[in-house]
Amino acid sequence: RFAWLGSLGSCELCYLFKVLCVKLHDSIRDERYVIGKRLEDVPDDS
Repeated sequence: RFAWLGSLGSCELCYLFKVLCVKLHDSIRDERYVIGKRLEDVPDDS
């Protein structure tokens, strides 16, 4: 009777887990490759 509610809830939990994993992956990648930040040890030619 309430199986659809449980399956819908588990699908939502899986989706939220996937979103959190993607955000964690992106934040680690941004820290590793320093995306969008200026490097301090490289001289600017302008």
